Amino acid sequence: MLDVCDYLDSRGYSGLKISVGDTPGCWLSDDLGDVDEIRPGNFIFFDAMMENLGVCRREDIAVTVACPVVAKHEGRLEVIIYGGGIHLSKQAIHSPSEVVYGYLSVLEADGFRHLPKKNFVSALSQEHGIVRLTRAEFNKICIGDVIFVQPVHSCLAVDLLGDYLTLDGRIIHSMNSERIKNLRW
Repeated sequence: MLDVCDYLDSRGYSGLKISVGDTPGCWLSDDLGDVDEIRPGNFIFFDAMMENLGVCRREDIAVTVACPVVAKHEGRLEVIIYGGGIHLSKQAIHSPSEVVYGYLSVLEADGFRHLPKKNFVSALSQEHGIVRLTRAEFNKICIGDVIFVQPVHSCLAVDLLGDYLTLDGRIIHSMNSERIKNLRW
């Protein structure tokens, strides 16, 4: 970006600001030098895409979306969750054999236990998701249980949801919760 800025400056476009950003670039850079602005995306949370790219470990992902189970389909080893494209975003990780919209975790007394990646959100509508499960995990889940989804791309999920609940029970209000609270109906 410095080279681009120098090139443009030599052609009469002076005083330009250098703005960079994406999660991998901001997370992996030790020195941003003469950069005027960073736009780091979701690097404070990470997500399944960043884990898939090797930027972080699954344990580093600091956001999940709590989605209640609304139906079970034993013949397909699938459950339906209330958590769709508007909650998780419709970005996916594509492989030759599957499309993944999120990986699953369950909440335990000492934090999250990540389910093996054979358990994942395989399809989304606007408000619901289809979750494929192994037989063992399918048998543990009941309608009404809550599944925690690590979204493929957390930016949209974080933007939509107003507040955060930490593992120690604290509520952290986002700027969105203030914006929503102040709307005039």
